[in-house]
Amino acid sequence: RRFKPSLILKIGLTVLVLWLVVRGIDFQRLGRVILGADVWLVTFAVLYTVALNGIKPFRWLWLVRSVVPDANYRVALRSTLFGAGARLVLPSKLGEFGRVLEVPGLKILTGVGLTALDMLMEIVAAFFLAIPGALIFAGPELAAVFVLLTVLTTVALFWPHRVLFPLAKLPRLGRLHNKLSAMQEVVHLIGKPTLAKGIGVSLVLNGIRFSQLYVLFVALGSLPEAPAVLCFPLIQMADGFPLTVGGVGVREWLSMQVLPTYGILAEAAVAAVFLQFIISNLLPGIVGWWIIFRGRAEAGAKIREAVATAMAGRAASSR
Repeated sequence: RRFKPSLILKIGLTVLVLWLVVRGIDFQRLGRVILGADVWLVTFAVLYTVALNGIKPFRWLWLVRSVVPDANYRVALRSTLFGAGARLVLPSKLGEFGRVLEVPGLKILTGVGLTALDMLMEIVAAFFLAIPGALIFAGPELAAVFVLLTVLTTVALFWPHRVLFPLAKLPRLGRLHNKLSAMQEVVHLIGKPTLAKGIGVSLVLNGIRFSQLYVLFVALGSLPEAPAVLCFPLIQMADGFPLTVGGVGVREWLSMQVLPTYGILAEAAVAAVFLQFIISNLLPGIVGWWIIFRGRAEAGAKIREAVATAMAGRAASSR
């Protein structure tokens, strides 16, 4: 109903970042890079997204089974894709919390806590994998920052009451308290071995994402060397911290700042990162929307059938 200052700031940052991206690339060269792409390799990169969305539900299933023992992989896959569809229209990471609506028997507040744990596993893995790239690109100071962030997020995952609850007492962060309470409630039900296993899956998922980005660079005619590959986590971390609307422009701007240092054209960097965003977010999101609308259509059909049956029974009894 009204524009909040945070939303206005986010829109302003989006415009600024997009302007920086547009200002820093040669569109003629960008066109040549895109038109020269190997279509078969780009298609092959789609298979990485299929693998990602096939593996990710396992981590979610382990969490859900701690409170809904009868949950199966099909439910976890459906709810994960439901969240992917919700992410296309909801700001920041709010779409991820939509997945709780597709798990029968899961209480909303408990599901919020499970989703927060699931996302925190991703953050721990992202910070850890960013350490080598930070060391290479910016030196030991930035690497030390990521080491500290890795430690803090790991403690927050295994012992949330020691880090997150004090944080929730800060000004303007009080609304986090309910989510943190829900998360703490389920931590002891899940068990630390399951949390450690979830971090392992997060590391595997990130490895798949980096491999996918490497394939896209090759498809665009660029062959990233080892230092550039180690810097991939620095770029992809932007997905976890959407400072702009939908995270638009941040990944591309970071790729322009980091990867040309290692011999990759800025235009190729922008094209590869943007292609990965389309493949990794739009395709699962479309499937998620199909699940959303199909599920609502089936529910509507069942309701109409029940109403028709009731009406027929009433008509028969009235005779």
